[in-house]
Amino acid sequence: MSWMSRRVRMVCGLLVLLSIPSVGRGAEVDELKATVEQLIGALNKRDLDAWSPLVHDQAVGFNLISPFPAEGKAALRQGFQGLFATMESFTIIPLNWQYRTVGDTGYAWGHVMVSFKPKDGPVRMTWGREVMTYTKVGGKWQMVTVHASPIPTDGL
Repeated sequence: MSWMSRRVRMVCGLLVLLSIPSVGRGAEVDELKATVEQLIGALNKRDLDAWSPLVHDQAVGFNLISPFPAEGKAALRQGFQGLFATMESFTIIPLNWQYRTVGDTGYAWGHVMVSFKPKDGPVRMTWGREVMTYTKVGGKWQMVTVHASPIPTDGL
């Protein structure tokens, strides 16, 4: 099967996933969803000042950028600053995200498509899975963990 056929199958599968409605709606879930959307929106705008209040000081992240954990908001911020310095464009597109809350803990997960253009290369796309955990601090959701991993394209 050609790489183009694999990519078309993957896009079609993701579009089907997009049509499945999210479950577990309520005021807390709606607030969590809005916070997740603000966080991703801030990253897409490269606005780390808007991103910062949405992230707990002790947050930990594993992401598509590095196989090593970034421990603390400052380390996460430094990782994004380094990434943005190498990119002409960078966009995270959440696909079929789900949101849940349990008391003062919230979690969001789903697939992402990341479109980016390095300063020295062509536009590229990658697909990933992501899960984030949030906690309520002063009545506001803050991200405490994030884990993103690529979706293998071999054998699709």
